[in-house]
Amino acid sequence: MRIVNFVIDGVTRFGVLRDESIIDPLRAAADEERAWFADTVSFIRAGAPARQALDKIVSQSDPKANLKLRDVKLTAPMMPSTILCSGSNYRAHNAEKANTAISGKEPEFFIKTSDCVIGPDDAILYDAALSKKIDCETELAVVIGNPGRHIPGERAPAQVCG
Repeated sequence: MRIVNFVIDGVTRFGVLRDESIIDPLRAAADEERAWFADTVSFIRAGAPARQALDKIVSQSDPKANLKLRDVKLTAPMMPSTILCSGSNYRAHNAEKANTAISGKEPEFFIKTSDCVIGPDDAILYDAALSKKIDCETELAVVIGNPGRHIPGERAPAQVCG
């Protein structure tokens, strides 16, 4: 299941991407479920009941009633307040920093703010006066769905939403 946010008629909505269409769960949700699908964060916080309701909505969705992907603008699936990032997490990058004070011997962590998050077709903006070297990298995001602390490794996957 691919969760998306999309803009239609100037309003950002939560949805599910299926092939070339968007399923809008607000259209099919029962009144008591509607708050779960207001946005991605509401969906994640609602937990298992929201996931089960969404699975049912998706399985019963009529493809003819879905929104066409070409008629909406996709945005970032969520806008987190803070993003915890890990650096020096692959060998080639560590080799670039060999013999430096930050040689990749210890994990590196840094944060990004939500204004670093863009949608799939949005341009990457940068200030040439501040940025002389722009790296092209692939990013992997893990969205934590359940709060926790000091979680044993074998239980960590249960904390992940996607």
